[in-house]
Amino acid sequence: MQDDSIDVVILPHSLDYSDRPHAILREVHRVLRPNGQLIVLGFRPGGLWGLRRLVQGAGMPPGAFHLISEKRLRDWLKLLDMRIQSTQRYFFRWPLPRRKVNATQKWEQVGQALWPELAACYMLTAQKRVSTLTPVRPR
Repeated sequence: MQDDSIDVVILPHSLDYSDRPHAILREVHRVLRPNGQLIVLGFRPGGLWGLRRLVQGAGMPPGAFHLISEKRLRDWLKLLDMRIQSTQRYFFRWPLPRRKVNATQKWEQVGQALWPELAACYMLTAQKRVSTLTPVRPR
């Protein structure tokens, strides 16, 4: 893929399942056009589902051994000189089988208002910054 050739990159939990998340982010930065957008979806290590992975045999989220916190991801993106535009936390449901959970939009609204730290997932959007250089012309 060519440098500076893609407008938007979406990484749905890709970093959570990779053993080389830095390499993925460097490649994303390379292929994004100036002012290109990056959207990252990830599991929160401190959220309800992220903490469940510490319980032996729980296996939630399945196979996600390298959960990356929002703070760490922000730091990595700043090192790549990307501008963080927004972060949203979502999925405020207990990590129980579907038939035991009452999944309603009201539950999401209450979770965002009262206990945002317990969200299972986050969505972070960032933009590739562009440094424009003005050439100095001799007089």
